[in-house]
Amino acid sequence: MIKAVAHYRNFDLLEPFSVLHRGHASLDNCSDKMTDGVPFLIGENASRAFVCLNQKAGSTSWKLAFLRANPKAVRFHSLTRSPHGAPAMEGCDTYKNATANIPRFMVVRNPYSRLLSGYLDKCILKSESGPCPMNVSHARKNPVSGFAELVARVQSKAKLNAHFSLLTHHCGIQAGYDYYLRVEQIDQWYSPFVNVTGLARAVRFDWNKTTHWWIGKSQCFHQVVGQDCDGQSLNVSDSFNTGGGHSFHATSSNSRLDEFYNVSLAWAVTEWARPDLVEFGYPLWGGVNGDAYLRNISM
Repeated sequence: MIKAVAHYRNFDLLEPFSVLHRGHASLDNCSDKMTDGVPFLIGENASRAFVCLNQKAGSTSWKLAFLRANPKAVRFHSLTRSPHGAPAMEGCDTYKNATANIPRFMVVRNPYSRLLSGYLDKCILKSESGPCPMNVSHARKNPVSGFAELVARVQSKAKLNAHFSLLTHHCGIQAGYDYYLRVEQIDQWYSPFVNVTGLARAVRFDWNKTTHWWIGKSQCFHQVVGQDCDGQSLNVSDSFNTGGGHSFHATSSNSRLDEFYNVSLAWAVTEWARPDLVEFGYPLWGGVNGDAYLRNISM
């Protein structure tokens, strides 16, 4: 059964990220644990929502934030425990049906950056032969040519580890989501998202610490460019912005697109990842000037 998407109260600022053509079917794959690629519940009462996080799209960081907002997850509030598989809010079976008036969010990322981030994380930095779909010793010996080999592999490989597989294969996407939150546009959706989902207080204080799971650079979880942690505009002289923090999985892949891609590789990824590009509204990239591409999709 497909249910027409509801208009959620106080969600007007999130409208640019709404999936207007979609309705709801039952989220039969939802979980009571925070698992990547699977929807789970956050918030309570009027702030209750389904969220689906994905590998190499900020999933570790956002799990830490959701756990901080959960009063029953105090043991995770110090940011020293792994958030993967941690308890989500209860009620998955109660609210997964198409008739439940619960908004659904999916966090997504452009496939060019995400594929490179998975490669840098799993094949280069951690040399994990399980997730990495190629010879990790070759990748570490010559990272640039190794990435070209990875692109060839993902095009031909029928089954990929979830760090590399297309996001359109994640989250039970056919059941319908109300909002796709593109990580590149976080400065636009961050404030309304944390407010409507009851996260605002949890993400405001005590994030300027470093643990195995979190590297904090600011008092708040995320600092919108040009604003302080309270959302107030900064003076020009104070406008240096740290952006908040990130998990230890971060690879800085956005700043390295031009180092690893060329025109032919970008075209190959475009053909392979076309379902993601179309579904999530990302423009094609020609493999030249990655910074300009990222600026374009962040607006």
